[in-house]
Amino acid sequence: MKRLALSIIVISLLFVSCSKDIKQALNMPGSKDSVKNDTSSVKTDDYSKTRVSEKENEYSTDNAETQINDNLSVNVGEKVYKEVSVNGKTISKWLIVSDITEYDIKGAEILYHESSNCLKMEEVSIENFLEEICEGYDDKNYDNKGNLIYVKSSVGDEIWYEYDNKGNKIHFKTSTGYEGWWKYDSKGNIIYYKNSLGNEEWYEYDNKGNKIHSKDNRGYEEWCEYDSKGNEIHYKDSKGYEEWTEYIFRIDGTKKRRIVYRSSNYPVKMIHH
Repeated sequence: MKRLALSIIVISLLFVSCSKDIKQALNMPGSKDSVKNDTSSVKTDDYSKTRVSEKENEYSTDNAETQINDNLSVNVGEKVYKEVSVNGKTISKWLIVSDITEYDIKGAEILYHESSNCLKMEEVSIENFLEEICEGYDDKNYDNKGNLIYVKSSVGDEIWYEYDNKGNKIHFKTSTGYEGWWKYDSKGNIIYYKNSLGNEEWYEYDNKGNKIHSKDNRGYEEWCEYDSKGNEIHYKDSKGYEEWTEYIFRIDGTKKRRIVYRSSNYPVKMIHH
């Protein structure tokens, strides 16, 4: 009888031990080790999430410049084969990486790489030119709405300005006799400009206010296309220059990099300010 009882105890202990081993092997709930493994798994997931979050936030540190540079996939001047849109059709063609601009999380430009093979000719608009001149003028007068209506330099040069009832500048005249006139659409976009030298310019916009077409009375024209965020993605002019732009964004939506690819047909771009 004692042997039978002892055998039953031994068998029971073996069963409990085997049951525990089986549960651990299968990671079944019901043992302290299993709960510990589950908790450990949660901690690992939380840690991973924390690391991802820290990785994203690294772009807000002073080391953002290095972080971005590590991810460059193309180099300025490199020739690449890409799919682009031409006259509404998607085609593949060889393009040259014209320039790469990199931004910090606040949108400020931190690095700019430009190809030496592309000549960029800058043309300053008369409006910006006048504003630059006015910065150096000492004598300035404003109307009751705060619009600048008169400036005079230390050597006697003078400029007068006129505005419409919305505050848009519609006319200027200098003491040398040079004049200019602007016209606007209902949204305040400049749609027409002419000056006393006989030069005329016309502008068109999409429903978001992005300039999509411009031309002058000398035969020069420009066309632009944009993405849903208002970033320019395609540009061409009547002289044969054409470029496509792609953007890389961070997870939080801030712009990280801008890459411009140009056609090799006509490497001269007019830049208007």
